[in-house]
Amino acid sequence: MSTPQTKKKDRSIKAEGGKKADILSPASRDFMGGQAPEAVKTPKSPHAKEGLPKIEEDKKPNSTTFLFVAAPMMVIVPAAIGIAIAFAIFTFGSTAKYEAKMALVAEYEMQYAYAAAAFVGAIVRLINLYPMRYKSAIMKTNSENLRSNMYVYKAIGPNAAQHHVVFDDEGDVGKYNRANRSLHHLTENHAIILVGAGLAGFVFPFPAMVCVLAWGAGRFLHQALYAASGYGAHAYGFMVAMNASLALEGLLMLTAAKGFGVPLPSLMAGPEL
Repeated sequence: MSTPQTKKKDRSIKAEGGKKADILSPASRDFMGGQAPEAVKTPKSPHAKEGLPKIEEDKKPNSTTFLFVAAPMMVIVPAAIGIAIAFAIFTFGSTAKYEAKMALVAEYEMQYAYAAAAFVGAIVRLINLYPMRYKSAIMKTNSENLRSNMYVYKAIGPNAAQHHVVFDDEGDVGKYNRANRSLHHLTENHAIILVGAGLAGFVFPFPAMVCVLAWGAGRFLHQALYAASGYGAHAYGFMVAMNASLALEGLLMLTAAKGFGVPLPSLMAGPEL
């Protein structure tokens, strides 16, 4: 007696040109017991249907302007903020103790190490911000969670669908992706903490510890808000962490400057906080 044949479900969707593309990889099909999902949900994100936004050529950043104006400003302005915070700590803190430690740094010519550590912070900042020149050429400022994508993929090979692939930004999957994006952002920016905490801590022990704690709190706030609320909400944590790392970088620069003989005005007779 023959067994009736069950009709195989069509697990494909139509791609551009009327071609069919399987929506399940072999691993996914095995995991799901050979069953295709009942329906393919369309993400609610505004870019789901349109894809990457179309940006006119005349609205894209000018390469020369970015290289000679924007890029230097990315280094100089944050460094100035860090130096201002560091100078406030030096002036209104335990100035006499700080200067005594700075004298030891100069005695052993360690100002070069302090300057090198500060340069690490500036270089990492520039390299992290430089891709913004290209990001603004493919994404708009109001592209929401699309801007959380570090990479934009596309399929290749025969019968490949002609569209870009980005993070799934909906629901719990989107939260998971953004939480990990924040983790990646931490690894992009933590070099100054690793190289600077010990050096700055020798001259400015308590302020250096506060900088590291503030940086950690900012990073966690960045991750929690990014995951829960999406792109934009993470800016609060970013600013806390950024200013903390800039302050640490400023302490390094201040110590290096003192070692190189730059006079630092202080209020040694004033109150110590």
